[in-house]
Amino acid sequence: PFEGELIIGNTATISPWTVNNTGSHHTMIVNEDAFIDIMGTSISNGDWLGLFYTNETGDLVCSGTLEWNGATYAIPVQGNDETTDEIVGFVAGEEFTWMIWDVSEDIIWQANATYIDEMPNAGEYMTNGISAVSSITAIPPIIDQTIELLEGWYMISTYITADNMNVADLFSEV
Repeated sequence: PFEGELIIGNTATISPWTVNNTGSHHTMIVNEDAFIDIMGTSISNGDWLGLFYTNETGDLVCSGTLEWNGATYAIPVQGNDETTDEIVGFVAGEEFTWMIWDVSEDIIWQANATYIDEMPNAGEYMTNGISAVSSITAIPPIIDQTIELLEGWYMISTYITADNMNVADLFSEV
């Protein structure tokens, strides 16, 4: 089902993320004609894709990367090393989290992937498993939020992180 050159792993010398080899992996295929999009624009040669797992402290950690150059890629996505007490890779059944690094803008985007159903493992890690993507699309950032404030006292919460988090400045227009 895949034609043309297949690149195994990552041959670049400069990577935005570090990946540790754990001895177990899942193969992720990114076909040269996969739709990979950042806010309506296809990624460029030299941009990076990364697959991330969640460690025991809730942080996202890279477990597989590729530098995009328009070929078909097989990314070895590292699984957890069961001989350690800490989580150092994907665990069985964990969903893949994708990131795209737009090199020209120096912006890292979280992304959603659509998987090819004919592959055995789709979007979840399995040691010695294989998945393939048909598309990877950057998730648009949340840049505003509307909070209705009627008369009275309120306790509110927001998911926005502003450049200036001073409350007086944030509510200056209200």
